[in-house]
Amino acid sequence: MAFDFETAPDAAYRGEERIDLDVHKSHIVGCSFSVKEGQAFYVPVSHRICRNIVDIDAFWSFTRDAVFMNINRVKIAHNLAFEAMFLYKDGIVVQEPCYDTIAASQMTLKAPMEFRPLQDSGLKLLAMQLFHADMPNFMAVTGGRALTK
Repeated sequence: MAFDFETAPDAAYRGEERIDLDVHKSHIVGCSFSVKEGQAFYVPVSHRICRNIVDIDAFWSFTRDAVFMNINRVKIAHNLAFEAMFLYKDGIVVQEPCYDTIAASQMTLKAPMEFRPLQDSGLKLLAMQLFHADMPNFMAVTGGRALTK
């Protein structure tokens, strides 16, 4: 199961730049999941403006047991360390088997005799370089509406 989290700063830290990447000052606002190529779903967890999942405790209990701590399910994420930090903060330890596509990208060659560094391993850049595919930007997906808490 591939997954990805969208995060946002906690209210006290909203003015700080890139704070949504700091696990100690931000929280998960949404989760994307995919179990089949071309199919995915998004679960709004704690958006400021939109309807969120009704029973958040049941959602985290289910995903903890059925996905993240399930040793029979392969977990795939782009930058697993980031996703795992947010889960660990809430007592969820991601169990193997896991696959991290950002780590895999760093094992590919950027050029002859040159491995791809972390700054060249973003999803948008990889999609363009490896598959000649444009990924939509935030504005195209949301119409510019903020979905943070």
